[in-house]
Amino acid sequence: MKINDRIKLGIWLSLITFQALANTVKAADVNTAKPLDIIYPVLRKGSELDQYALRLAKFLLAKSPTPVRFIAYNKVINSQQRKVLLLKQGVLSLDWLGSDDWIEQQVTAVPFPIFRGLLGHRIFIVNQQYEQQLRQVKTVQQLRQFSMVQGQGWGDTGILRSAQFNVKEIADFDTLFKLVEAGRIQLFPRAIFEPYGELAARPQLTQLTIDDTLMLVYKYPMFFYVSPTKANHKLAVLLTQSFQQAYQDGSFLQFFTQDPLIKKTLARVKMSQRITFVIDNPHLTGISKAIASQYWYFH
Repeated sequence: MKINDRIKLGIWLSLITFQALANTVKAADVNTAKPLDIIYPVLRKGSELDQYALRLAKFLLAKSPTPVRFIAYNKVINSQQRKVLLLKQGVLSLDWLGSDDWIEQQVTAVPFPIFRGLLGHRIFIVNQQYEQQLRQVKTVQQLRQFSMVQGQGWGDTGILRSAQFNVKEIADFDTLFKLVEAGRIQLFPRAIFEPYGELAARPQLTQLTIDDTLMLVYKYPMFFYVSPTKANHKLAVLLTQSFQQAYQDGSFLQFFTQDPLIKKTLARVKMSQRITFVIDNPHLTGISKAIASQYWYFH
């Protein structure tokens, strides 16, 4: 069987599974008065991405006939791999992560890109001592001369390494900023909507700034991921149905374009004024490859 046929078969089987789950939910307890508890990770300090994702989840599930209750987990989880393990075990119900084959083998992906692919539009947190050097970059070959840092287990790491960038992985989120602050790593690539809030939340890191000249772009969606445990089957179905409804009635695009983070980001990043380097993502998963063009910010 060809690769494309296997991808199509996998997506078809996923849709059948979701439909079977949906029928079970409808038949059993969609209209129950008991709230569905949704345990999600504590939001990271200064992460406007996390705030947006939680707003979107609440917006989508407000469309559901089943009442829900969002509950933050009882402590911060810094490691993405740890989050996936807790999702797999059912300790967490919901998280939002960049698409990755390993993750999608462990937990249930809701196959709609929550940022419409803007997760793959990257700008750089940089130590001020390297700022002028970065401003001289005109080619992707020149950009490859800079060291980069990413979180342990992040899908971006494989993408960047496949494009021949020198990337160091660190488990602890706050340590990523500190390494750039100390000058031990030169660049911390972040999605366009991430770095402003993150630096504002860390005013003690006085050597850090955000480059305003370059952008690195690759195809990379972020999905909601749901625990695969039986107790969370209903959540996967409800999110899928709510996404479908929100796209059909236009309310998702209205939410996206009017969300304060998206509006603010597109205004201040000024993408058209940056030198942009587009690189391939050879690690796109079958689910990611099957996303229809209307779901991406750039078709």
